[in-house]
Amino acid sequence: MDGQNSEGGAAQNKNSCTPPGFLFVQPKQKRKEYWQCIKLVAPTMEEKKWKVSEAIFAWCTLCNCKVKWKLGEINFVKSHMQTKHKLLLNMNEEDKKASIANFFPTKEQQNTRPVSKANQELGEALLVKWVAESLRPFHIVEDNGFRDLAAFLCRVNGKFSVPTRNTLCTRTERMALLVEKRMRIAMGSEMKYFAATTDMWSGRTREAFISLTVHYLTKEFTWRNFTLEVSPVRGRHTAINI
Repeated sequence: MDGQNSEGGAAQNKNSCTPPGFLFVQPKQKRKEYWQCIKLVAPTMEEKKWKVSEAIFAWCTLCNCKVKWKLGEINFVKSHMQTKHKLLLNMNEEDKKASIANFFPTKEQQNTRPVSKANQELGEALLVKWVAESLRPFHIVEDNGFRDLAAFLCRVNGKFSVPTRNTLCTRTERMALLVEKRMRIAMGSEMKYFAATTDMWSGRTREAFISLTVHYLTKEFTWRNFTLEVSPVRGRHTAINI
């Protein structure tokens, strides 16, 4: 299937939201967060390695609009991102803060002592109890997110309060909006052709769900896949219903 091609387009006219030239990435980005969805526009549609000095202006792949730009000047791009995509900039900051390496100095990480044998066995027993009672897979201990949380709890100085289910739900919904925006940026800038797959399953409560996932290769042949939607299925699983 042919997806949206952010790397090209027809000649721009008054009613068009298509860049008039080939889009290329700004090299040597000192502030990468300001260039997440911004590309430079070449004077023609020729697909070649353009120089920064040859760009005529910048282009926002999310807004599909022209952004003022001058060689060696980032203020116009910065202003656009802060005005139109502040949520995206905030997410970038949250990513930096969320890195375990940023929480603790290198010396503190190196000097973290292992727990006693008794406490290690007690911790493993509690982990087994949680895995068994909550029907978690054994390989959850290899999950990067789980290991980051465990590493944080081992090093943090003070008592960590487990959030309530409502707080966790609110934070998850907030994160989902940020992830969706990142997906749109990635697909808008990387995806030229894609394939779509669907899956259907039933949960432990026998409620059925159906999902839609897109798959594509970047120019560097890196495989990407994004689940665009997961929806409940009501009624019988007939071809018409699905």
